[in-house]
Amino acid sequence: MQIQELFLEDKRLGINLPKLEKQWDGYSVTEQSKILSIWEKERAKIPDRIKDLENIVKIKTNDMLVENDEEKMVKLNNEIMKFASIINDLNIWYRIEPTISKKGS
Repeated sequence: MQIQELFLEDKRLGINLPKLEKQWDGYSVTEQSKILSIWEKERAKIPDRIKDLENIVKIKTNDMLVENDEEKMVKLNNEIMKFASIINDLNIWYRIEPTISKKGS
């Protein structure tokens, strides 16, 4: 199996996420190093993705503030909450900084 195959696109978050098939210590140090290299490239995309989503939230918030139709306001609010949830999940993924395990075989 190719190491790149351990990363799958998460359409909701807009990045590739690791989908490891075994425990971290089950990968060799070389495999861990390759996985971390790919993860760091994906992780580096997160701040820009968050910034883009925050801009969308600002636009939708401004639209909601001037909207008079209650149904449209509710729809905008729901969209804002959806994007806020994505931003939150991206922040969680951004904080994940695995290290090479000495136990890796």
